[in-house]
Amino acid sequence: MKLHVLSAAIVSLFAMTQVQSALEPGQKAAVKFKPQLKLSNTCHPYAAVDAHGYISGGLNSELHIRNNCGGSDLGAQIYARSAWHSDVWATVYAWYFPKNSNNGGGPRSLWMYAIIWVGGPGVGAPEVVGATLKTDDDTEKHAPVDADYIDGTSFECKFTYNFWTTKAKLTATKKTGGYQDLITWEQLPEVARTGLAGYADMPLLNGTFEELLTNGWPF
Repeated sequence: MKLHVLSAAIVSLFAMTQVQSALEPGQKAAVKFKPQLKLSNTCHPYAAVDAHGYISGGLNSELHIRNNCGGSDLGAQIYARSAWHSDVWATVYAWYFPKNSNNGGGPRSLWMYAIIWVGGPGVGAPEVVGATLKTDDDTEKHAPVDADYIDGTSFECKFTYNFWTTKAKLTATKKTGGYQDLITWEQLPEVARTGLAGYADMPLLNGTFEELLTNGWPF
C-alpha cells in the first residue's frame, strides 16, 4: 500500500470514455449507463489513486467541507466494475470522497457506490431494470425503476450528509446531476488496483465486489 499523498487532490487517470473504439462491450455498457451524481451541500468526489498507485490521504477531519473539498482542477473520477449476476448485467460504480462529514469530525475518507442493473437476454434493448444505492447503514433498492429517476440511460443519484451525524448516503432523485471521468477496474494499472486495496471500504476490491452484488440484489 502507498499512502504518500497528503492532499485530497491527485490527478485522475485517463478516461477511456473518450476513445469508444478501444473499449470492450462491457466497458461500453459501463459508459452508457453511468449514473449522474447530484451533490447537496457535500464534499465533491475526487480521484482516489494515481497511475503510480499512490492513494489520496483524504482531508483533515476537523475541516469544514467548504475547506478544500469543492472539487479539483485535476479531475474527478468514477470507478466501475461489472459482471453477470443471475442473468442481469450489474455494474458497481464507486465514488471517492476525501471527507465523510459536513462539519468537523468523521473519517478522512469515504467510498459510496451505486449498483446499476441492466436487463440481459429476453429484455430487448438493454435498459436499467434496477438500482441499489449505498445509504448510511444499509442500501436503498429500486426494482422496477421509476422512470422519473432516469435521464436518458442514466440513473440519477443524490449524495447527502445527515446533518446530525457524520454519516452520508445516496438516494434516488428526480434532479439532474453531474458526471465524472469513468475508468473501469480492468483499465486500472495493476499498481493502481494494488494501491486501492489501501482503502478497507473500496467497493470494487475482490471479494467485496462479489458480496455487494449478492447483498444488493434488488429483485
